[in-house]
Amino acid sequence: QPSGGKYDGVFGVLSGIEIIQTLSEKKIIPEISIEVVSWMNEEGSRFAPGMMGSAVYTGARSLEKIKTIRDESGIDLETEITKMNNSLPNLEKRPFLRDAKCFLEAHIEQGPVLEMNEKTIGVVTGIQGKRTFLVEVQGELNHVGTSPRKIRRDALVSAVNIVKKLQQEIWDDEDIVRFTIGKFTVEPNAPSVVPSRVLFSIDLRHPDQEILTRLGDLVEGICIENSNPCSVKVNELIHDKTLEFPEKVISTIEKISKNLELPFMRIPSGAGHDARYLHYFCPTGMIFIPCKNGTSHSPEESITKEDMISGTMVLADTVLEVSKRDFTI
Repeated sequence: QPSGGKYDGVFGVLSGIEIIQTLSEKKIIPEISIEVVSWMNEEGSRFAPGMMGSAVYTGARSLEKIKTIRDESGIDLETEITKMNNSLPNLEKRPFLRDAKCFLEAHIEQGPVLEMNEKTIGVVTGIQGKRTFLVEVQGELNHVGTSPRKIRRDALVSAVNIVKKLQQEIWDDEDIVRFTIGKFTVEPNAPSVVPSRVLFSIDLRHPDQEILTRLGDLVEGICIENSNPCSVKVNELIHDKTLEFPEKVISTIEKISKNLELPFMRIPSGAGHDARYLHYFCPTGMIFIPCKNGTSHSPEESITKEDMISGTMVLADTVLEVSKRDFTI
């Protein structure tokens, strides 16, 4: 993300490399192959949507289609993939869709729950569902000093009315719904011109699939009903359903955390991760460690060395357990 942070994703990759290095140094040969992967573009900040690497690997998206996606500067993804490949000429290439017994992902929580409950390990039960939308409000350019209110088609005013109504209709008293408008663009963005066009994003999340579906289905109607005198288009970009990881993987992580005498708790993931796509491809699990004040996607993102070591230990023992030939899921 443009604003950081240093541990989101990086912790999981480095912990995987540390495990492989330790196994090599100790001359421990696992019963089946263990591999570390750093997925491409999980965040989707420069090239949207996110989780491209895991989506293409598992067959959920086409490589040919994502290669044509461009960033805000007009650079296409294929150009950057080629640049990356040229910088790693000796890297062995692997085919997509190879069979995998299990996928395990270690990550910072990106929320305050573990820290608040004084737990070192989060045994992740699944990932809450997400729906994202791009809303375009179309008005009309005009002079701010000469155009009376009755003839104005001010896209910003209409957009603000829409946002206010969305907030009223979608937020819940229990504070379970996660509703965010993170990107808001006004055109022409000039002091003396009535705004003619507004683009804004909607990110809607909920752990209950039925509620997520119901709330997401309200979005277009609310936008249309509150757009007057402008017009509005609503484009749904993503509808990722709520998912639950296999109980065998969850209970294995739980057992190992207990054996290591680390305080743990079961916790759903509020954020999206590459584990979402892997879940439909092979048995999948996740391990969380706390982050300070629950802050993430920020330069203030921080974790302790002790928690990082603990999370890596749990990941290592889980990897070794799952890699036994007689371990079935």
